[in-house]
Amino acid sequence: MARKVLQLELELEKSVIGISSALRPWQVAFFINQHCGFDLRRDDDLELLLGKQKIHSCFQKFSFALSEAESILYLVANAGSEGKLVPELGNTFDYFLLFDEIPGISTTQELLGQFKSAQVFTLVMPVEVNEKLRSKQHLVF
Repeated sequence: MARKVLQLELELEKSVIGISSALRPWQVAFFINQHCGFDLRRDDDLELLLGKQKIHSCFQKFSFALSEAESILYLVANAGSEGKLVPELGNTFDYFLLFDEIPGISTTQELLGQFKSAQVFTLVMPVEVNEKLRSKQHLVF
């Protein structure tokens, strides 16, 4: 019997900010909460099968529901129990912040300015999610 494989091309509809920091995930969430007025809370870990060997890996995840915009803000660690969430950006970013729109903040640059004022992050910048990013499907959840 012939075997058929279904392949889906997933589109990421959220904006992504990459964060580089030596802090632990809960500390990053705490500083984002303090400087941006969010209430990020720990969620169940994001569990994925990575690579051709399908290695099970867990990534710490935090979320905050923005009731005015009816969207959810996510903070996800790039380092998991058995690998990187987005390996091609593994040496650049330690965390990813995913969001649709945030009430009171009109542009991503305004949000970046709030992060830079925290002075606990080494690097904070927007991430272009395009066809060159091979692991973009890991950011769709």
